[in-house]
Amino acid sequence: MEYRADDVAAVLRLPKSRRAGAYVMRERGNEYDEWACAVIVDSRPVGYLRSHVAKRYGPLLDVLERHGLAAWTGCQLVSEWEGAVQLPDPDVFARAVAAAVPRPPVVEPIGRRFELWGCPSWAGTDIDGEAEHMMHLYELIEGQSSGFELPAVLVPHAGRWRVVVQGGEVGYLQPATERSHSEVLNLVLSAGMLPVVPAQVSWNEDHPAGPWPWVRLRLGDPIDMVPRDAPPAAPHEVLPQGRKLKIAHPDAESAAEIVAAWTGSPIGRVLVHGLLAEDGAAKPHVSVEVGGSELGTFTPAVSKHLVPLVRTVEGQGLRAVAGVEIVAMPGVAEVTVLARRAVDTPAEWFQDRIGSVER
Repeated sequence: MEYRADDVAAVLRLPKSRRAGAYVMRERGNEYDEWACAVIVDSRPVGYLRSHVAKRYGPLLDVLERHGLAAWTGCQLVSEWEGAVQLPDPDVFARAVAAAVPRPPVVEPIGRRFELWGCPSWAGTDIDGEAEHMMHLYELIEGQSSGFELPAVLVPHAGRWRVVVQGGEVGYLQPATERSHSEVLNLVLSAGMLPVVPAQVSWNEDHPAGPWPWVRLRLGDPIDMVPRDAPPAAPHEVLPQGRKLKIAHPDAESAAEIVAAWTGSPIGRVLVHGLLAEDGAAKPHVSVEVGGSELGTFTPAVSKHLVPLVRTVEGQGLRAVAGVEIVAMPGVAEVTVLARRAVDTPAEWFQDRIGSVER
């Protein structure tokens, strides 16, 4: 601890009972140390945590103070130049802070979940407010050895879009993300559904305050998040989203008609639902149908990655559905399907569906 001799001398004249404890509080705006933490005894600042110590505890004190809380600890002053405060290990302190900070209530509207389309393969959208939800984040990473992905529900609450993972809040969308995505998120909500997006949960082992969890979302461009059409009327299941898989030789005329039906022009781009089916040929071919029109089939090399998913869904008496992106130009078209390959699909996805048929 670094000392303020005059204040320490005044405190030393107090009865021991009045100088046995201290508040440790952030001193923002300190020109010498951006993480400055003052030690307050009997309303007097007697000194500061040393810089390398303040760097470890400062972020945690910020979390406490945002909620109107403060850290109180034991303090021993021996002279104007000798003394100590009794702070727990940063990791222990971080968990105590997480437990002390109240969890705000979350109001989840009732509705089916809708997995937003067009999610990129990397998690590049930061969120705010993780520090206020450390208790739940610590529960999520407990026992994990590396980062992992979970579905996050986006819930409007108190004027913000809250991010909820496994029943607990982990933060909220940053203002810039809310401005760019609120319109399409409200569109999903108005349809009686909850927008869902993949969330990457990880932590920084090198953070001064110990393992520091954070969350990033795989949130795509708003124009790619919601299809133009309603889901098919037939009983169906939407396949897990994945990379864009191209149809080798799509029907350009049918593609132009579908684009024109939604945009008023045969040239353009739309996102719609498509039905996938295996055509029963000697080599596996998966066909793609939109609005009653077959747009084409995948090559056997691509089809083999989709056949296990299509067969699993059809084994439940359902139709296999996936997002389809159609780009129509004069005399030519490009059709891609947003579906995950079987090799990239978790084994649990197949086990859940095969098990439900066996029961």
